[in-house]
Amino acid sequence: MSVTLELQAQLTCPNCWASLHPADLFWVSSHADLRGDPYLGEEALKRFLPSRFDVEGFALDAKGMRCQALACPRCRLLIPRILTEVRPVFISVLGAPSSGKSYFLAASVWETRKKLRSFHVTFTDADPVANQIVSAYEQKLFLNERPDQIVAIPKTEQEGELYQLVDFGDRQELYARPFVFAMRPTASHVHLRDEAAIRRESRALCLYDNAGEHFQPTSESELSPATDHLALAEVLIFVFDPLQHPKFRKLCRDYSDDPQLRDDFHVNRQDTILLEAAKRIRQKANIPSHERFKKPLVVAVNKYDVWAKLLPNIDLLRLDPYVQLDDGTHAVNRTALEEISEQVEALLEQTSPEIVAACKSFSDDVLYLPVSPQGCSPERVEGNHLGVRPDDLRPIWAEVPLLYAICRSRCSLVPAARRSGGTGLSGASDGRGDRRDGPQIFTGTG
Repeated sequence: MSVTLELQAQLTCPNCWASLHPADLFWVSSHADLRGDPYLGEEALKRFLPSRFDVEGFALDAKGMRCQALACPRCRLLIPRILTEVRPVFISVLGAPSSGKSYFLAASVWETRKKLRSFHVTFTDADPVANQIVSAYEQKLFLNERPDQIVAIPKTEQEGELYQLVDFGDRQELYARPFVFAMRPTASHVHLRDEAAIRRESRALCLYDNAGEHFQPTSESELSPATDHLALAEVLIFVFDPLQHPKFRKLCRDYSDDPQLRDDFHVNRQDTILLEAAKRIRQKANIPSHERFKKPLVVAVNKYDVWAKLLPNIDLLRLDPYVQLDDGTHAVNRTALEEISEQVEALLEQTSPEIVAACKSFSDDVLYLPVSPQGCSPERVEGNHLGVRPDDLRPIWAEVPLLYAICRSRCSLVPAARRSGGTGLSGASDGRGDRRDGPQIFTGTG
């Protein structure tokens, strides 16, 4: 039985961010003998604009073999097929070197896969090959066959597996490799049951991770525009590591003996990372230097398990960042998150005011969220490196920044809710998302 696909009228290459028409896409040869691309090298399978198709609409290469992979005609890099069918959501994650971005990314994706079930939404790999790096992170931390053994995730390298090099002849360009996920309503979704609604509201999440070194003020060159996607992102997530801040470290030593608080642990100036990102966004988007970013900035204040006692009025283990709606589905509890954000911001104003200043100069729409991808302190291993035992992992709010970002990106699959009682930090509510403490306004897409 043949199936008619409805394609997007226009799509964006998730690699070089060129605006494309589906008819202009290249196909990638399937036959092993058809190799060589002027941009990608001799070993790359040939890209071509097809003239022959089989009865199901798949292009045939020069050897007559059916092709399935698509590529951008500009950069020649692969484009997941889902981007021809549904609208994308672009979200970028940035942070200083050794801020814990890789652990945050792994735990965030893992917990999002689980949490979206209560939203009646599936969250799956749209391209398992493109996502194999983050999948390997998840495997190592959450599906490890030897969970009692210490493991570690390597830091993101400037020109490692997360980047793709394209040689245009007169110049070389380094592009961030996107992780692409499919978000679709399930059959049990109360509002989206017919095929047209499911297709209309489904999304392809393109998530980017970057080496912190790419945001050093002197690291960018015209030949390596690896951070261009920042201007395209609908929401930015900035991972701030308070344990790299001297004043924060001093306060935490009164409560914790975490090895990251030792004098030999990395310390980086993190506000410069955000300021450099803001500068590049303004340049790429042609925004005046005095204007702020018009999209949300989510600050994931990392390693909450170490500094939790600095926020005595908050216990994330007892607070629910979601609220259940009358129809049984869930929504992000924006009131609760905004109340917690105020307290985290106040703490940062006391300990690291330059971070708050950088955030405010960056965007008018900033939310500060405490997170702990691991929920436990790491251990030192041979070579003075740090690692964790998968058995000990207890992520705390690891998925909340990503779900909030999706909510704020005009995606109705993750709605937002406001409730009059808030978190109950002052005793007005139990913080469990119940509806007993006043009327609520549901904002749909946040």
